[in-house]
Amino acid sequence: MDTQVAETLFPIYKPKQNFRIAGVNVIINRFLDNKTSRNEEQFTFIKKGKRTSYHSSIRTYTYQEVVKLLRQNGFLPIKAFGSFSKKPFKFGVSRLLIAARKI
Repeated sequence: MDTQVAETLFPIYKPKQNFRIAGVNVIINRFLDNKTSRNEEQFTFIKKGKRTSYHSSIRTYTYQEVVKLLRQNGFLPIKAFGSFSKKPFKFGVSRLLIAARKI
């Protein structure tokens, strides 16, 4: 499994981002809801004065929650890495790669 978890996202978390790409101004406002562990995001795109907005709500799991979910669904986690080069998984790596087998 290749995924993002709290330990990979929190070190780079930015509540607000503004940038321009391909002639479009992009504004991203984020809010982490600690009660639900959801990352709420509002994306606003402005092109030639026209503004379009979208909302995203994504549940953020921790490494331990992912391991628990795997076990609850019949998988045995074997190894966890922080990169495709098998860097150890730890706080601040860019991703969680976890190998598991069905039991």
